[in-house]
Amino acid sequence: MKTHLLFVLALVTLLLMSVTPVFATPPIKTSFEIEIDEIDPALSELCGFDVRVAGTLKITETLFFDQDGAPSHVKVHVLYHNGTVTNLETSLTLRDPGAFNVTIDLNDGTIVETGMHFAITVPGEGVVVLDAGRLVAVDGELVFEAGPHFQLNQGDSIICDALS
Repeated sequence: MKTHLLFVLALVTLLLMSVTPVFATPPIKTSFEIEIDEIDPALSELCGFDVRVAGTLKITETLFFDQDGAPSHVKVHVLYHNGTVTNLETSLTLRDPGAFNVTIDLNDGTIVETGMHFAITVPGEGVVVLDAGRLVAVDGELVFEAGPHFQLNQGDSIICDALS
Protein backbone atom coordinates (compact mmCIF):
# COMPACT_ATOMS: atom_id res chain seq x y z
CA MET A 1 0.00 0.00 0.00
CA LYS A 2 2.81 2.41 0.95
CA THR A 3 4.70 1.51 -2.25
CA HIS A 4 1.57 2.13 -4.29
CA LEU A 5 1.08 5.56 -2.66
CA LEU A 6 4.74 6.50 -3.29
CA PHE A 7 4.38 5.44 -6.91
CA VAL A 8 1.27 7.59 -7.36
CA LEU A 9 2.95 10.59 -5.67
CA ALA A 10 6.04 10.14 -7.85
CA LEU A 11 3.88 9.94 -10.97
CA VAL A 12 1.89 13.04 -10.02
CA THR A 13 5.12 14.95 -9.24
CA LEU A 14 6.60 13.91 -12.58
CA LEU A 15 3.46 15.03 -14.41
CA LEU A 16 3.39 18.39 -12.62
CA MET A 17 7.06 19.00 -13.41
CA SER A 18 6.53 18.25 -17.10
CA VAL A 19 3.57 20.58 -17.51
CA THR A 20 4.55 24.11 -18.41
CA PRO A 21 1.99 26.50 -17.00
CA VAL A 22 0.42 28.79 -19.57
CA PHE A 23 -0.69 32.16 -18.30
CA ALA A 24 -2.41 33.76 -21.26
CA THR A 25 -2.83 37.49 -21.40
CA PRO A 26 -6.56 38.11 -21.05
CA PRO A 27 -8.35 39.95 -23.88
CA ILE A 28 -8.87 43.69 -23.56
CA LYS A 29 -12.44 44.80 -24.26
CA THR A 30 -13.45 48.38 -24.98
CA SER A 31 -16.94 49.67 -25.73
CA PHE A 32 -18.04 53.12 -26.82
CA GLU A 33 -20.75 54.96 -28.74
CA ILE A 34 -20.54 57.54 -31.51
CA GLU A 35 -23.51 59.79 -32.26
CA ILE A 36 -23.78 60.73 -35.93
CA ASP A 37 -25.96 63.60 -37.13
CA GLU A 38 -24.44 65.37 -40.09
CA ILE A 39 -24.80 66.30 -43.70
CA ASP A 40 -22.64 63.87 -45.67
CA PRO A 41 -20.65 66.10 -48.06
CA ALA A 42 -19.57 63.35 -50.50
CA LEU A 43 -23.03 61.78 -50.70
CA SER A 44 -24.68 65.22 -50.99
CA GLU A 45 -22.41 66.15 -53.88
CA LEU A 46 -23.05 62.84 -55.64
CA CYS A 47 -26.84 63.04 -55.16
CA GLY A 48 -27.17 66.73 -56.02
CA PHE A 49 -29.09 67.43 -52.81
CA ASP A 50 -28.13 67.57 -49.13
CA VAL A 51 -28.18 64.16 -47.44
CA ARG A 52 -28.33 63.98 -43.67
CA VAL A 53 -26.97 60.81 -42.03
CA ALA A 54 -27.96 60.14 -38.43
CA GLY A 55 -27.76 57.31 -35.93
CA THR A 56 -25.78 55.84 -33.09
CA LEU A 57 -22.81 53.55 -33.59
CA LYS A 58 -22.35 51.19 -30.66
CA ILE A 59 -18.89 49.67 -30.98
CA THR A 60 -17.22 46.94 -28.95
CA GLU A 61 -13.57 46.13 -29.66
CA THR A 62 -11.79 43.14 -28.19
CA LEU A 63 -8.03 42.73 -28.52
CA PHE A 64 -6.76 39.15 -28.21
CA PHE A 65 -3.22 37.98 -27.44
CA ASP A 66 -1.24 34.88 -28.39
CA GLN A 67 0.43 32.56 -25.86
CA ASP A 68 3.52 34.82 -25.80
CA GLY A 69 1.43 37.85 -24.86
CA ALA A 70 1.70 39.56 -28.27
CA PRO A 71 -1.47 41.02 -29.84
CA SER A 72 -2.85 38.47 -32.33
CA HIS A 73 -6.21 39.72 -33.54
CA VAL A 74 -8.95 42.25 -32.95
CA LYS A 75 -12.69 41.60 -33.07
CA VAL A 76 -15.00 44.55 -33.52
CA HIS A 77 -18.79 44.43 -33.17
CA VAL A 78 -20.67 47.38 -34.64
CA LEU A 79 -24.36 48.09 -34.10
CA TYR A 80 -25.75 51.01 -36.10
CA HIS A 81 -28.76 51.86 -33.96
CA ASN A 82 -31.61 54.09 -35.24
CA GLY A 83 -29.72 54.80 -38.45
CA THR A 84 -31.42 57.04 -41.02
CA VAL A 85 -30.60 58.84 -44.26
CA THR A 86 -32.62 61.92 -45.19
CA ASN A 87 -33.06 63.91 -48.40
CA LEU A 88 -33.16 67.42 -46.94
CA GLU A 89 -34.92 68.84 -50.05
CA THR A 90 -37.90 66.50 -49.80
CA SER A 91 -37.60 65.49 -46.11
CA LEU A 92 -37.78 61.84 -47.18
CA THR A 93 -36.18 59.84 -44.36
CA LEU A 94 -35.31 56.19 -44.79
CA ARG A 95 -34.28 53.69 -42.12
CA ASP A 96 -30.69 52.42 -42.37
CA PRO A 97 -29.93 49.89 -39.62
CA GLY A 98 -26.78 47.83 -39.50
CA ALA A 99 -25.01 45.24 -37.37
CA PHE A 100 -21.76 43.57 -38.30
CA ASN A 101 -18.53 42.06 -37.00
CA VAL A 102 -15.00 42.69 -38.18
CA THR A 103 -12.06 40.41 -37.34
CA ILE A 104 -8.55 41.67 -38.07
CA ASP A 105 -5.64 39.24 -37.97
CA LEU A 106 -2.73 41.35 -36.75
CA ASN A 107 -0.17 38.84 -38.02
CA ASP A 108 -1.14 38.60 -41.67
CA GLY A 109 -3.48 41.59 -42.04
CA THR A 110 -6.51 39.57 -43.14
CA ILE A 111 -9.79 41.38 -42.49
CA VAL A 112 -13.08 39.49 -42.33
CA GLU A 113 -16.40 41.38 -42.17
CA THR A 114 -19.62 39.51 -41.50
CA GLY A 115 -23.12 40.89 -41.08
CA MET A 116 -25.28 43.71 -42.41
CA HIS A 117 -23.69 47.08 -43.19
CA PHE A 118 -26.72 48.66 -44.86
CA ALA A 119 -30.40 47.81 -45.17
CA ILE A 120 -32.00 51.01 -46.44
CA THR A 121 -35.75 50.54 -46.49
CA VAL A 122 -38.32 52.47 -48.55
CA PRO A 123 -41.83 52.34 -47.06
CA GLY A 124 -44.10 50.22 -49.24
CA GLU A 125 -41.16 48.85 -51.26
CA GLY A 126 -38.96 47.16 -48.66
CA VAL A 127 -35.18 46.99 -48.60
CA VAL A 128 -33.71 48.82 -51.63
CA VAL A 129 -30.05 48.99 -50.60
CA LEU A 130 -28.63 45.92 -48.88
CA ASP A 131 -25.02 45.22 -48.03
CA ALA A 132 -24.94 42.00 -46.05
CA GLY A 133 -22.97 38.79 -45.93
CA ARG A 134 -19.25 38.15 -45.71
CA LEU A 135 -16.23 39.99 -47.09
CA VAL A 136 -12.59 38.91 -46.80
CA ALA A 137 -9.71 41.24 -47.65
CA VAL A 138 -6.00 40.44 -47.70
CA ASP A 139 -3.49 43.28 -47.99
CA GLY A 140 -6.36 45.68 -48.71
CA GLU A 141 -7.55 43.56 -51.67
CA LEU A 142 -11.04 42.01 -51.60
CA VAL A 143 -10.51 38.27 -52.13
CA PHE A 144 -13.93 36.86 -51.16
CA GLU A 145 -17.50 38.13 -51.23
CA ALA A 146 -20.69 36.31 -50.26
CA GLY A 147 -24.15 37.82 -50.06
CA PRO A 148 -25.72 40.90 -51.60
CA HIS A 149 -23.52 44.00 -51.51
CA PHE A 150 -25.49 46.60 -53.48
CA GLN A 151 -23.58 49.65 -52.29
CA LEU A 152 -20.19 47.97 -52.50
CA ASN A 153 -20.76 46.78 -56.08
CA GLN A 154 -22.92 49.59 -57.48
CA GLY A 155 -21.63 52.60 -55.57
CA ASP A 156 -23.30 55.28 -53.50
CA SER A 157 -25.54 56.39 -56.37
CA ILE A 158 -28.04 53.69 -55.41
CA ILE A 159 -28.51 55.53 -52.10
CA CYS A 160 -29.26 58.69 -54.11
CA ASP A 161 -31.79 56.72 -56.18
CA ALA A 162 -33.53 55.50 -53.02
CA LEU A 163 -33.75 59.06 -51.68
CA SER A 164 -35.04 60.57 -54.94
